[in-house]
Amino acid sequence: MPRLIGPELWQPTGVKVLEPSALDAVRDQTNGLVVAGPGAGKTELLAQRACYLLQTGACRAPRQILAISFKTDAAANLRNRVQRRCGDELSKRFHSLTFDAFAKSLVDRFGSALPEEYRPTLNYVIDFDIKNRTQELLDGLTGSEYGFSMSEISTIRVDRFYEHEFLGHALLVPATAPTSLQNRVAVALWQRLLKGGPASQLNFHMIGRLAEFLVRLNPRILKALRQTYSHVFLDEFQDTTRIQYALTRTLFCNSGTIVTAVGDSKQRIMAWAGAMDRIFEVYRGDFHAVQRDLVMNFRSAPHLVRIQRALIAAIEPGTMPPQPADNGADGDGECRVLLYPDHEREATHLAGLMVEWVFGQCINPREICVLTRNKPAEYTETLIRECGRLGVKARVETDLLDLLAEPLAIVALDGLRLAVLGRHREAWSNLLRLLRELRGHDESAPQVRQLERELATQCAELGNRLRAADLDQAALTKLVAGFFDFLGSSAFRRMFPQYLQTTYMRKQFRDLISHLWKCFQAVGDWRQALTETTGDDAVPIITIHKSKGLEYHTVVFMGLEDSAMRKFATESDEEKRNFFVAFSRAKKRVLFTFSGKRTKAGGTAVAQSRKSIGVLYELLAAAGVAPEEVP
Repeated sequence: MPRLIGPELWQPTGVKVLEPSALDAVRDQTNGLVVAGPGAGKTELLAQRACYLLQTGACRAPRQILAISFKTDAAANLRNRVQRRCGDELSKRFHSLTFDAFAKSLVDRFGSALPEEYRPTLNYVIDFDIKNRTQELLDGLTGSEYGFSMSEISTIRVDRFYEHEFLGHALLVPATAPTSLQNRVAVALWQRLLKGGPASQLNFHMIGRLAEFLVRLNPRILKALRQTYSHVFLDEFQDTTRIQYALTRTLFCNSGTIVTAVGDSKQRIMAWAGAMDRIFEVYRGDFHAVQRDLVMNFRSAPHLVRIQRALIAAIEPGTMPPQPADNGADGDGECRVLLYPDHEREATHLAGLMVEWVFGQCINPREICVLTRNKPAEYTETLIRECGRLGVKARVETDLLDLLAEPLAIVALDGLRLAVLGRHREAWSNLLRLLRELRGHDESAPQVRQLERELATQCAELGNRLRAADLDQAALTKLVAGFFDFLGSSAFRRMFPQYLQTTYMRKQFRDLISHLWKCFQAVGDWRQALTETTGDDAVPIITIHKSKGLEYHTVVFMGLEDSAMRKFATESDEEKRNFFVAFSRAKKRVLFTFSGKRTKAGGTAVAQSRKSIGVLYELLAAAGVAPEEVP
């Protein structure tokens, strides 16, 4: 057991310095709210706080720390940072999950405690399309089984029903009879999805409501969870939905658990997904939280920080302006707005710039990112082709990011790297550490040497079988599944509770195998197929929403146009925040593009405008960034 450090002797590890407000937040023993802008080091602050709590005994064994993030890769990043700084023994008591994974783990572990009417089947299916199928599902409630007429269902406003009636309220004790037609329909739809077939159909919104319901109805479970977690971290708190906040409040409000929320209201771009308005104010009132503001920006070059100040003044007047930690010794930073006559000239010019960045300036393709407001495949089809012609790979990754960030995918790819490459230091270290944890051995245990031999043998056998002439997708599926059996599938699922209910795990597994096989068929070589799978040598193309929490040397935002930000006239604050998030991903360089004519998805060329979003161009111009015509 590692020796504890006195609180007065503890110092941050792995970083040069924390600003005073951040250090105060790290050491705090009350509920807190840390307001931190882009590049302020929110993830590092939480990692240091976890280290402080574990290393000083403020979180005393066997109690644990729960960290909740919105994105799988953010949860993994935080978990890895804590492990590197604290070591295996202490970091075992640090659990880093997404909101969805945490809620799912509660339902999977304690679902039998739900009232029978709301108890999903053990083999429930996660259906991501329930919201889009609301009208179809409502139509299915007509007839004798549910007792609704077509005329009654026709009065339901589908655009409001899903958010405000079906999911807008906490689930009620079954004895409480619904009153309005909308409430009765909502209860009936829950019953249809839960009990209307051999397997319940749920999405993560429903799972969140069920998780809150079961802990509210079961004091013993609530007490056990509060005793388990002495501290809770809530990352990207500005994007918290009503369902997620309801679960958080039920679990930890007025308890002995200390909650630390971290976020930035200027980056609240998930209102369309239900992010609560005024969430910071609500949280401060409910949890009596003390607010601390961070002002340092450790990401962006000085010139980019100066532009951010102008944007912040427009988004949230009166906000404390950020200060650059970068002294500009290796460059002040660059921001340009490029105006093109059409999308083809845009593509050829940008492709030429990327060639210079990758081959001339030796910037890793993964350090360059192309962002679009939405539909990246439509905006970047010509760019991808032009980049490929010049020897630079670029690919749309919006749908891949979540899959490749899954723990299941990370472990499978590490095993395949060792199988194909023979040696890979990071993959070997990751898998050996995982194997030790799954088998319950510490770093000094004599069994570790045996684990090393077993892992080496398993990966070598996997490599030999991958080279078999008769390998097909079914055989690949069996091989990778066998690798998880070697690791210990049951123990793996317990370590990552989002996989406790196996339907979700099987879906992620099938999606990964399908992508791997597609890449292998395209290139015919496993070494290159792994590179194609992970995109290690490709410029990523994603939406603004997928870029949250990420950072790049160079960011190119394609399509700063009215048609891309079509809601600007009615939702200007939201679109300004989207613009700010896109801008603030960059460390050194930001480019915005406008195309006078744009052809998308093989259609006809459509003239573009920037009149509606002119205020964004005005903000940049006021900060010294004038548009440049590219002939």
